[in-house]
Amino acid sequence: MLKANNQACTPLGKHRVSFYLGSFGGAGKTFLINRLLAKVRSEGKIVLAMASSGIAALLLDGGTTAYSRLKIPIQVTAESTCYLSANSDDATLLRLTSLIVWDEASMMNRHSFEVVDRSLRDIMRVVDP
Repeated sequence: MLKANNQACTPLGKHRVSFYLGSFGGAGKTFLINRLLAKVRSEGKIVLAMASSGIAALLLDGGTTAYSRLKIPIQVTAESTCYLSANSDDATLLRLTSLIVWDEASMMNRHSFEVVDRSLRDIMRVVDP
């Protein structure tokens, strides 16, 4: 199952789209993700591959955990923020990134997504909800 969710255009006019890829184990999701990563990287674009667990991250080409890449606190609350400064090298990398792949995202706490959303809005200087 592949679902698309079109988001609002960014101030730079680049269209943002999010996808959900879901299926049963052994269906080839990781294979498809790794092919997608290779294709976008072959075009000279920056792609960040991350997963909610270390085991899932090991299966992605160039993968790391979402906690490590986005500096998500281990104990998240509704008021938490990522440990990313808007002027850091990590923030610059995120601004230059064309694609973020987050495998096993459904395993994360709801507050983790809110933390990442707030932090990315700050880094990208987006004020619209």
